[in-house]
Amino acid sequence: MSVALHTSAPLDHLAAVRGMAGLLEAGGAHGDRAGCLDPAVVAALHQADLFRMLVPRRLGGAQVPPARYVQVIEELARHDGSAAWCVNQASGVGMGCSHLPHAAALQVWGTPQGVAAWGPPASRNISMRAVPGGYRVDYDGNFASGSPHATWLGGFIQVKEADGSPRLMADGKGELRAFVVPKAAATMTVDWDVLGLRGTGSNSYTLRDVFVPAEHTWVRDGDSPDPDPYYRLRAGQVWAGGFASISLGLASGMLDAFIDLATSKTPRDEANPLRENQVVQHEVALSHARLASARLYYRAALDDFVAELQTRQSPTLDMRIAYRLAATHAIHTAREVGEMIYDAAGATAIFNNGAFARRYRDLRTVTQQLNGRKAHYANVGRHLLGLQPAMVGL
Repeated sequence: MSVALHTSAPLDHLAAVRGMAGLLEAGGAHGDRAGCLDPAVVAALHQADLFRMLVPRRLGGAQVPPARYVQVIEELARHDGSAAWCVNQASGVGMGCSHLPHAAALQVWGTPQGVAAWGPPASRNISMRAVPGGYRVDYDGNFASGSPHATWLGGFIQVKEADGSPRLMADGKGELRAFVVPKAAATMTVDWDVLGLRGTGSNSYTLRDVFVPAEHTWVRDGDSPDPDPYYRLRAGQVWAGGFASISLGLASGMLDAFIDLATSKTPRDEANPLRENQVVQHEVALSHARLASARLYYRAALDDFVAELQTRQSPTLDMRIAYRLAATHAIHTAREVGEMIYDAAGATAIFNNGAFARRYRDLRTVTQQLNGRKAHYANVGRHLLGLQPAMVGL
């Protein structure tokens, strides 16, 4: 099936997000209740072409530089963590477009509404067997963020040859292949009932004996054939940086809301507004400094990482370690600031219709995800101490 190339006019994505701040704030409350993004928010995200920020220009995307991309994700999260999460997840999956033949990539990501979602295997009842022209896939997936508004779903599986033997790569490891299929091929299960990031609609799905053309698959974390160094970034690196930026945005939104609160709230049994309290003054300044420091550290690490990729086909272990440490530090610094602000806001913070509770729950949910684990610190520490790190998550 041929698809006409849709090319959007150049957009200032950051200005677009700031212009929809009120819609995002209201949409965050909707997502908390409904378990999916507000349709009005989805429409606005499409209108601003935010789902295709990392899609290459040859496919009609914006190909936004990584440094600009993380600014946009942070600004989104300042107003609605779920919207930022969905855009970032879709962007990571969308890096697969650089691996596909042009016509296949255009079919998936070449239209304004093209959004792909996926999640890790949720059971052992999965298989990807080679057949003429492609693969037959059985897959149970979960955590498919953005699945309610996605048009394509995918996953990643160890490939078996037609005779059932595992397909091996040059290094002797099994080939892990990613794929995408039209969402209509999947059976969805609405089971996203969680503490935070409730609006992401990260539901489960099932594929049974679905044929996937070879051109809609690629080696997961393989080197992209695209000559542009931009696409030497991998999905995991997009997600790690995106989660760092989402965390910083959520904590910054909490800090902004607290500063507003402190000018008007006088705690019970006290004579002066919160802003006159020296403890509050100290914590506001400390929170601001911590977020600014973590942001600068992460963005400097991102700049270094991208600069190195201009001359290397793949990132070195030292590059991945440095990038991972900066991203993990940003996530957990933001969590610490969020907890400080939540405490300082007192009983005002506990109401779900207020400015604090949803952001706090979203922030704590980020840290429970793979890219937010404290275990990354130990992994980096092993490397710094001359030991072999675990490779998962780097």
